[in-house]
Amino acid sequence: MNFNNTAHETDSQQRSLGGNHDSQPSVNVTRRRFLAGTSAAGLAATASVTTMGGVVSADPNEHLLEIQGTGKRAGYSFAVDGNLEKTSGGGANINSNDTISENGASGEVGRVADAYTFDGDLLAFKLDGEANVLLDGEAAHVGRRPDYFLEIQGTGERASYSFAVEDNLEKSTGPVANINAADEIENQRGRGEVGAAADAYTFDGSLHAFDIRGVMRVLLNGAPARVGQRPDHVITFRGTGEPAHYDFTVDGNLTKTTAYGANINANDTISGNRARGEVGTGADSYTYTGGIPRFDLDGSADVLIDSVGTLRSQ
Repeated sequence: MNFNNTAHETDSQQRSLGGNHDSQPSVNVTRRRFLAGTSAAGLAATASVTTMGGVVSADPNEHLLEIQGTGKRAGYSFAVDGNLEKTSGGGANINSNDTISENGASGEVGRVADAYTFDGDLLAFKLDGEANVLLDGEAAHVGRRPDYFLEIQGTGERASYSFAVEDNLEKSTGPVANINAADEIENQRGRGEVGAAADAYTFDGSLHAFDIRGVMRVLLNGAPARVGQRPDHVITFRGTGEPAHYDFTVDGNLTKTTAYGANINANDTISGNRARGEVGTGADSYTYTGGIPRFDLDGSADVLIDSVGTLRSQ
């Protein structure tokens, strides 16, 4: 069984890729405990909101987001769909660990707090550690929100993309994105195309891979996603009960991964751009760039590229 797929990359243009397989994130959260609301869109207009000893006023479209530390370091990132600013109101601090870019922010807290004001809705919030998160003085329920807001902005000329994520992938309109027939979601993989407009998605967990053909800007919670530094694709072997041996070569970089429930064991080996291993009842996964010029499978297994397009060989 042969796969033919070629690709190349230009960092100055994020990435320009060619190939026959489409692709999907990678951030590991070691501990997530959500202590703390209400959606920004569902808040009633009030004259003022008292919080952290301060008063936030007046405009019902402006909101205050507070991330209060509980003593141990906790990292966070989030995205909103309106104007975003850092604030020191109510005892919050501003330091070099806090950054704002586009429509998102990231930072960390320990014993003190960070605070931001913004317009519109809170689109996504990822918390790594333990913190108390308040939206206009009420619990923000960040554990019920998606981790990430992914925005794909066109630069004027048609460009296509595909990517694979860990979980709960959904289309979003965000601040300026649209939803059209060219955008598809299947088994935690998204794909589509942009021109002068933008596409957006929300998801949980990791961004496993991202494949671009053309030029575009890609943002993750408001910050550049650096998709040119991510692998193009994930290949997964799922055992069907009996041992199956595989051997394949890629024409780019190749790395073992635990994406899609895969494990790493002594039966799996990588030598340069060649991987060999076996699966029985579990799964093996690899991330790679470029194409797969050679592929052999001895036995029965399901082979997926970017979580879809199952191929069976016996």
